[in-house]
This record gives sequence, structure tokens and C-alpha cells, in this order.
Amino acid sequence: MKILITEKQYIDVVLKENKIDYYRTKALDDLLVGKKPYNVGTFLIIPVEVFEDEYYDEDGVMMEHDSFDNRLFVNRNFFKYFFDNFGFKSGLEARKYIADWFSNKFNLEVNYVE
Repeated sequence: MKILITEKQYIDVVLKENKIDYYRTKALDDLLVGKKPYNVGTFLIIPVEVFEDEYYDEDGVMMEHDSFDNRLFVNRNFFKYFFDNFGFKSGLEARKYIADWFSNKFNLEVNYVE
């Protein structure tokens, strides 16, 4: 069975995907507003600010990149929010999106996300 879609339907799907990407990237970029990532040894750390109650945990870290093994740690509360609200089909897809964003933003290689 062949399914045909009109050009308008195709354009609607492409525009929807572009808007989703825009809002995904905006959510990640907004993490940096008013924050100063800092280095400690081999780590680049993006802190969680005290007023970000919904993401705060005992580590006080939003994201942490280790240049020793190129691992990117992502705050679990933020990851859950990001996954639940931005239409990802799987956790793997969400982790890849975050890894690509981080690599582009900080010009650092990311081998895996935890």
C-alpha cells in the first residue's frame, strides 16, 4: 500500500520538526543564561543555580563534561524535563541531541551521556 501526502502536508511536518528543534535548542541555550561554566581539573561544569529548585540536587551540577573520557553528565531532573516535554521518541535520541548541542556550543567531543 502506498501512502501519498500532499506538498502542504509535507511542509507542515517539516515546519513542525523545525519548530521542535528550535524549542529544544532554546531550552538548552536557556540553561546558560546568567551562568558561568567553569573548569575544575579535566571537568567543565555548568552549575545549577539555587533558584532552579526543579533541577537542584545534591551535586549542584546541571551538566559536567570530563575531557579525560569525553563523558557528559546531565542532571537527571533536567533530563527528565527535557525528554518529557520535547517530543523525543527515546532517551537515546534525547541524549544524542544534548550531546550534539554541547559539542557545538563548547567545541568539545562527547562520547557518551549519562
